[in-house]
Amino acid sequence: MSLCKMQVYKLGIDLIAHDPVIILTDETETHSLPITIGVFEATAIALAIEGTPVSRPTSHDLIKSVIEELRATLESVVITEVKNNTFYAMMVLKRGDEEIRIDARPSDCIAVALRTGAPIYAEESVLKSESIKEVGFDVPDSEEDSFYTEKREDDSDDDGSSDNADSQFDVEDFIKNLNPNDFGNDENG
Repeated sequence: MSLCKMQVYKLGIDLIAHDPVIILTDETETHSLPITIGVFEATAIALAIEGTPVSRPTSHDLIKSVIEELRATLESVVITEVKNNTFYAMMVLKRGDEEIRIDARPSDCIAVALRTGAPIYAEESVLKSESIKEVGFDVPDSEEDSFYTEKREDDSDDDGSSDNADSQFDVEDFIKNLNPNDFGNDENG
């Protein structure tokens, strides 16, 4: 198992499908790994990247708290494989001498890693089969990051579904207009 250390390069919108996409790159930025993600995962990642405080913990903040309360640390997250255009990943936890591996979607792994400072890796086999050499990173230079990634119809990090394939989605607008009431009125939930 050969791993390559990755970093979050950009979070943006695929110009063709209008879905949120996270782009990971290796440390030399010679390989880029675009992963289509859901709207809520994109928001969680954007909040972590921007360091935006939230009034109540998100699910990813909760995961971080649970890990800490169990006296464990998130050692790393690994993008492990791609099957039928679906990305798979795992969180690698350490508690004492015990290593715990938890299967999770790449977007959730990345959101938690950004909150804990844990490194992100990709299996070399994933990079060989899924990485791209060129992405239009710099077009256009506007409020939202948009790019073309030669997206396959069902390329995603979960079940292949598209949360909003028929409309343009602006992550920054979504975050700016986010309201705690959007998630329900139950103060105890």
